[in-house]
Amino acid sequence: MCTFENEHSVLVCDTAIRQVRHAVSTAFGDAVQFTSTLGDGTRVEVAPTVDEKTFQAIARAAIASAQPQDNTTV
Repeated sequence: MCTFENEHSVLVCDTAIRQVRHAVSTAFGDAVQFTSTLGDGTRVEVAPTVDEKTFQAIARAAIASAQPQDNTTV
């Protein structure tokens, strides 16, 4: 599970980190910091100068893209 800690920080689960790392790095470049946390995933933080709504939208979209797709037909 991924958890937004505040407007500029999200704790990302291991299954989504690759997508989140790519998306936020592409969008914000050097304004992003990644910190591994023992057993909790990776903390992704952006500088306070980054628009928090844009950061959250990009991170949420990347997290969603990492979720397994339900390919069953009804």
